[in-house]
Amino acid sequence: MVWRFHTIPPPGEPGYESWKDKDAYNSDGIGGANNWGGMALDETLGLVYVPTGSVPPDFYGGARRGSNLFANCLLAMDAATGIYLTILFGCSYRNANMEPAMIS
Repeated sequence: MVWRFHTIPPPGEPGYESWKDKDAYNSDGIGGANNWGGMALDETLGLVYVPTGSVPPDFYGGARRGSNLFANCLLAMDAATGIYLTILFGCSYRNANMEPAMIS
């Protein structure tokens, strides 16, 4: 494995401060904002585009306090290093998994 990216960052990684629950990265009740629908690689630009889904539990947002950074978004990342470069949000905070799918 060359690199890995945590959609719920542990301490010391970018985005950790955006989660009100400082143990969210290690929680049994909160899942990761998983890669949803596969990734796309732009070899010319050296970018990988990663769409992410919501953070479980989907139907109760009260367990997912904070901005839920890296969830429900499209990440543009450096393909060689895994460093995220920008985020396009489809819906920054979902209380229920009922919005239309984001087109990426």
